[in-house]
Amino acid sequence: MNTNNSKRIKRLLISTTLVGSLVLSGNVAFASDLSENAEAASEAQVEIDGNLVSFSQPAVVKNGSTLVPLRGIFEALGAKVDWNQATQTVTGTKGDLTVKLTIGQKTAYVNGKAVQLAEPAQILNGSTMVPLRFIGESLGSKVSWNGTTQTAIIQDSSAVTQPSTPVAQQPTKPVEQPKETNDGKVVNGIKANYGSHTYAVKNQKEYDQVMSIIDNALDQADREVFGGRYEDSFREYMDAYPNWNKSDKLQVSVDKRIGALMKAGVNKNEIEWVYKLSAKAAQLSQQADAGRDGTPRSAYDDLVNKVGDCDSSAQAHSALFDAAGFSTAIVAGKNHATMFFKINGKWFSQNAGTFGGGVETLTTGNGYWFLSNPTF
Repeated sequence: MNTNNSKRIKRLLISTTLVGSLVLSGNVAFASDLSENAEAASEAQVEIDGNLVSFSQPAVVKNGSTLVPLRGIFEALGAKVDWNQATQTVTGTKGDLTVKLTIGQKTAYVNGKAVQLAEPAQILNGSTMVPLRFIGESLGSKVSWNGTTQTAIIQDSSAVTQPSTPVAQQPTKPVEQPKETNDGKVVNGIKANYGSHTYAVKNQKEYDQVMSIIDNALDQADREVFGGRYEDSFREYMDAYPNWNKSDKLQVSVDKRIGALMKAGVNKNEIEWVYKLSAKAAQLSQQADAGRDGTPRSAYDDLVNKVGDCDSSAQAHSALFDAAGFSTAIVAGKNHATMFFKINGKWFSQNAGTFGGGVETLTTGNGYWFLSNPTF
């Protein structure tokens, strides 16, 4: 798989189920949103190299994964497809890459190596449906998710952008090629990649240095171990939730770390990903010498000058989560700044690997203000 020529966006695909809410510190308002349709599948769009593509069976979001018709996606990405009726096995080939999946199985094989799927390959209305992220990344493509438009975005310079459907079914107005800059703005002479976020840097040179560090960190984030040395306890907690062992001190600790995400119904894969991002963000900030006097303000201070404070760390963490595709904001007040990120329409705080919140709206006042507004 070739990942050297593109920024890897590791956003995992998430469910639309929201359960409950948790009060944040300070004057941050909240409202609950309860849904019991966790097993339901909702239709989603697929965009390949800037073009919306149509399939006889649309993509769907089910149990937190975006499932797409395998043949259409494989062929759109320039792969050949073979079907073995006897074994219910699909084989896709692209150059020297071979991918095999069997209906009903959660284990797929890429060049003979076993890979676990978020959802098993399955047949829906006569089409073999498979998790989009696995297909995109196994074929060397970059996959991201736009939760606002419910669109899965695949970028692959070698892709054949015409899917295996009649021309008449193609959209009449293809969507513009998605930009790496996420329609960023020019703020104080600095071209921002994500919204209006410049992470408090002084100029374009500082900004570019920060984003270079962030891009490298994003590529490495998936190597982090979920839960660190307590990985087993984290997975045991998630598997048992909400009936986790409340008399186990380790389980109690895990609940404090990721309980707000679980309570809000965030997909397990997404929880694992934001934990890894948080761990990588903490590593970046641990390299800095704490200023502790409020002077360090920017991500440049934190990542390049190695002088950290809550403001500068929050800016650096915001940059990493922005690059991973989240909307972020920083709320400051009472001698502290906290970075928030958004999942499934709810905001969560991120602080030293502990996630709090689950609120629909961030508000300020009574001594709190936005150090940076939401990305989008």
